[in-house]
Amino acid sequence: MAKITGFHHTAIHSSDFDGSVNFYKSVLGLEEKIAWGERPNRAIMLHAGDRCHVEIFEKPEAAAEGVGTLLHFALRTDDCPAMLEKVRDAGMTITMEPKSLTIESTTGPVPVHIAFFKGPDGEIVELFESDLV
Repeated sequence: MAKITGFHHTAIHSSDFDGSVNFYKSVLGLEEKIAWGERPNRAIMLHAGDRCHVEIFEKPEAAAEGVGTLLHFALRTDDCPAMLEKVRDAGMTITMEPKSLTIESTTGPVPVHIAFFKGPDGEIVELFESDLV
């Protein structure tokens, strides 16, 4: 039976990627877990302890667009497709079907299984399955 095994990450947009990364690393003491992409489309996942992360996506135009910084939050699961079926059965709107992909990070490839849905109040929730992150 699929289950949620913990909180995985909160994702944010950053109009000043380097400044945000520096703040979370230098001030708050988070450690880089994986990073990927090239300017102006970089992203990083910073470990916040207990296998929880802050994920930052570079988006220089975010401030000008008035875009909120919170993209989604992710829950770790041990079976992404089965958990999404439970979500579907509960009547939630699925925004991305289960997808397997490999994040080509600076520390090597990281295979993940992900899916997205809208929660009861329209919040975006990601189901995240990976043994490496």
